[in-house]
Amino acid sequence: MLAAWISTVVLVVAGDEAAFVAGLAEARSLLDKRDFAKAEAKARELVAAHEQQPYVWLHLPEIVDVIETSSFSKSYVEPDPKTLVSGELISWSKSGANLKVRYTPKTMRDFQRIGGQGDQSIWLHPVAFSGGYGIEIRGSSYPFGTRTAIVPTILFCMDERDGQAAVFGFSEFASGGRSYLSNAHLRVRRDGEWSDDTSQVAAPCIGGRSFDLKVKVEDTRVAVTSGGKPLFDGKKRSTVYGKFGLGGFTRFDELVVSGRAHPGWLQGKLDEHYQQRWEWHAKHWRKESPLPEWLELESIRKERGFAFDLAELPVAVEPDVIRAIEKAFASKAGEIQKSFDALERLTPEQVPDGSRAWLSALLLYRGRQLNAALKECDRVVGAAPAFAPAQHLRARLLSELDRRSESLAALRALAAAVPDDDRVVLDLAEAEFAEGNLDELTRLLRERAERGRYNRELDELNALASRAANGPGWSKPLEVKTAHYVVASDIDRKTCVEAAEMLENSLARFQARLGPLPKERAEPFRVYLFSGFAGYRRYVRDALDSGAENTAGMYHMGLEQLLIWNQPDHEGMLRTVRHEGLHQFVDQSIGELPRWLNEGLAELYENAEFTRGPSRELLTHPEHLFVLRADDVKLVSLAEFVRQDAAQFMADPEVSYAQAWALVHFLMTSSDERKALVDGLLTRARAGEHPADAVEHAFAGVDFARLERDFVEHVAALSD
Repeated sequence: MLAAWISTVVLVVAGDEAAFVAGLAEARSLLDKRDFAKAEAKARELVAAHEQQPYVWLHLPEIVDVIETSSFSKSYVEPDPKTLVSGELISWSKSGANLKVRYTPKTMRDFQRIGGQGDQSIWLHPVAFSGGYGIEIRGSSYPFGTRTAIVPTILFCMDERDGQAAVFGFSEFASGGRSYLSNAHLRVRRDGEWSDDTSQVAAPCIGGRSFDLKVKVEDTRVAVTSGGKPLFDGKKRSTVYGKFGLGGFTRFDELVVSGRAHPGWLQGKLDEHYQQRWEWHAKHWRKESPLPEWLELESIRKERGFAFDLAELPVAVEPDVIRAIEKAFASKAGEIQKSFDALERLTPEQVPDGSRAWLSALLLYRGRQLNAALKECDRVVGAAPAFAPAQHLRARLLSELDRRSESLAALRALAAAVPDDDRVVLDLAEAEFAEGNLDELTRLLRERAERGRYNRELDELNALASRAANGPGWSKPLEVKTAHYVVASDIDRKTCVEAAEMLENSLARFQARLGPLPKERAEPFRVYLFSGFAGYRRYVRDALDSGAENTAGMYHMGLEQLLIWNQPDHEGMLRTVRHEGLHQFVDQSIGELPRWLNEGLAELYENAEFTRGPSRELLTHPEHLFVLRADDVKLVSLAEFVRQDAAQFMADPEVSYAQAWALVHFLMTSSDERKALVDGLLTRARAGEHPADAVEHAFAGVDFARLERDFVEHVAALSD
């Protein structure tokens, strides 16, 4: 075995990058063929044969992926789905077409309790159906009514806004010292509001008696029976099959649900199991089977922000003054006035003007007063153009003020002037990636590797660049191509087709209302659908500053990819597809928009109803209306709101998203005059104008007091 390993190594020519790349492709091929042992061995042999070669660092993400995936896959055994659900999984299929699950009161952990306690609880199951299904609940003693009890109910065809319910009544219940009868009947939920359907009424179930209740949902009809006898037979109220749930059943023997389900629920559980095992393996693999020591990379950034050396000043000062400056900067970031006061106590002789301006710029930056910090920085650069730290801070400020093209140009010039400043080069690499300049990023990474200045942060960017080029790296992805999209997934073809059709339909409406795609555009939009949240989170966690814990999907500008995970709430997933699809369309076809407009348009179109005509497709958003009409809500004035930057917008995201939706709905639907404001912003974005400048030009001459009054009246008139 050892001799075979040695002979393989000898056959590879050390220092030959082409041979290394070819060998890595062979290892990847072995991985795709599930020959995990050979794939791992091949990758490790390549690393040994090309020891200390700079180009190996450039392929480190691929090396780690092959070795780590192979090592994990050799031992991973996919669990029986029956072990992942709390109920008894009687039958299922990967397509979801043959789902049957049995529950008892002790096995209800799969359900989500959405209200109340005890006999006031409502339980909703996460599975969503794509076709006909049946629900049956049996027990030896039907509940008796009490003043606080929920009437026993089976919910069906449920989504966020609509649904139906079969209410089975009480033969008698006590209230105020008197007994009452509550008949069985149907209920209908529209836009979040329940109402009774009294067109069919039946005698209630009798308390204390055995019961066998069934709801059968078909394509167009719903049938409800009790003890095998028909109670109701009526029209299915919506095109959605949705979710099911129950309430008021404090005791029952068994609940059985069966039918054609969307596969997201079970696929998500399998994916979660896979990712949990992966995380555990990855942690131990790095300890027990590490890569060679020479491939271990150092970090140059101990924290996300970067600190400047307070001893490095445009004009030198005495050591005791340096100590006074450090003491002044020791106050908290939110107390910069204390630092300014301490700095003010130092005389001009101790701290000359050039250094004082630089220290002021640092304090203002620390206090997030970015425009003021930029003015001070410009003063320093004007007086001391060779002072690199000021050039560096200026570039960072330009980026944080959304003047990214200016920031990129400044970083390129500075990196050429101070090539040994790794922090400057890292900022440049991040800027190149953010702008989608992958060729420039690759050139920069190669230069750093060849100079021996490659580091952990650059490797993380390299991994992201690899994702931008190759996607998640699924061994056998399903792929659907349409006129404008390539949708890939590890789920199933049906979901890809559905998402692709949704995106094409959405794109047609985006173009009709927001303007056509550029004629020169040739590349398709790229979309990746993940089978579960865990796999999605692992893929995007390096692409999000705050993680992916609260996202149903995202459009990542650097990757230029729309990333969605297959939520059990299928309708919710499709809304996310529309929302993020709008961001993708804007980024790649229009340009940079003010944050409120970008998010407002996305919220508007995630909730659109494209089966209606174009003039009626833009619906209200009940969740946002609820926020806007809360007694304690404090909206930002429109004059201020349209000028907010991203940080200000996200200071109170729930209210900001609601106000952005309402403002865009108002501008897009109230009058041609109002819509012209949106059109003007879109035109200016296409011309490359900065969002802040575009807002000032588009809203020049607008009577904000009148706009505010009309906006408030518009929101008040909307129906949820």
